[in-house]
Amino acid sequence: MVRGPPYRKSFEALVLAGVLSEPTWLRARNMHKPVILRKTQGKLKEIEFPEDRLKQKVFEKYPKASKLPYDLNAQTRVQSHVVEKFIAQQYALMQTKSLSESEAFEQVENELKAELTETKVTLALASLSKASKASSSSTATNEADEDFGLKLYRASVHDAENEMNIKLALDRNQVKSA
Repeated sequence: MVRGPPYRKSFEALVLAGVLSEPTWLRARNMHKPVILRKTQGKLKEIEFPEDRLKQKVFEKYPKASKLPYDLNAQTRVQSHVVEKFIAQQYALMQTKSLSESEAFEQVENELKAELTETKVTLALASLSKASKASSSSTATNEADEDFGLKLYRASVHDAENEMNIKLALDRNQVKSA
């Protein structure tokens, strides 16, 4: 039997009991739990979920979507990233309405195309405003966590703005040389 870190259960119990406030990193960790490898004999079978194939197709069509920021303040994994929302909606359409994979892809693509093609700057600014609203309405969060989260968002916005400025400068140079 493989066990996680010994402090994990007791820490989560303290958070659930209200003794400690829930830090942002705990919510992010619970959304993306680590894979625990076990020692086995022989060759392991490759595990592939239907969502993996759907996610791969989204990234093939929208490669820049992988650079969009995750929202660490999201309550669920589906709400944390536009691609997660995309594949959840696509899979739900395939299950409930019996649509084919391509039909469901097209329908969800029409709904979420704006979110998939938005720039990192606008998404980071939107996440920053959500974080500031959430932090002003909740009093149970730790101020150090809020400051760190705010600094992280500001750094993300700054990096995205720098990337956009570099891209614009390169585009101007190409226009001048042509």
